[in-house]
Amino acid sequence: MHRGLVAGLALSVGTLAVPAAAACPRPTSAGGYAGNGYDDAVVATLDGPNVRVHYTLEGRHAVTGVATAKTVLDVAEEAFTAYAAWGYPLPPSDVTSGCEGGGDARYDVYLVEFSAGDGQTVGESCSPAGGLDRCSSWARVAQNLGSRYGTIEIGARTVVAHELFHAVQYGIVADVPPFWSEGTARPRCGTARGPRRSVRRSRSCRSGFQGSARR
Repeated sequence: MHRGLVAGLALSVGTLAVPAAAACPRPTSAGGYAGNGYDDAVVATLDGPNVRVHYTLEGRHAVTGVATAKTVLDVAEEAFTAYAAWGYPLPPSDVTSGCEGGGDARYDVYLVEFSAGDGQTVGESCSPAGGLDRCSSWARVAQNLGSRYGTIEIGARTVVAHELFHAVQYGIVADVPPFWSEGTARPRCGTARGPRRSVRRSRSCRSGFQGSARR
């Protein structure tokens, strides 16, 4: 699980960085993100008040069923509700970012085949605020969390809660040391209510830092 900032965002003090859509691809873009996209598969969405989950039932990115996407959505909404209750601001909207976006102001989570890990939060369009760069972002999450963690609920509470706290971090300040971003996001594994014993045993919550990567 890690954070990554889209390369090529030119920031200037006092202005909003508005990259061309081609500079901030997503899994739904032509060519995908980092070469990993839905291609010709039919992509569906599930919406909550704050989150939109993108998924497909076709090809290599297929989830096992709509229930998988629904569990991810429920955990994501619960996590954002918890973070807001703790006083954290929710991530900035991507509506005015100049990027392709996910279709509306909701935070976008993409369920994809993901061999390099189980989740990543990608910072996208940044704007200066109070001397800091605040960024909109989106997350991609492995579509097979259920098989990786035993159940989809444990997988979602482990990975999705963690990645969405990275989204909160991006909304506060974009460029932070990995030890800080991971050290503060790691305790958010399993933040939402759920089988805490199983979550504590999961590798993402108990593992140490992996070099300098934001995982």
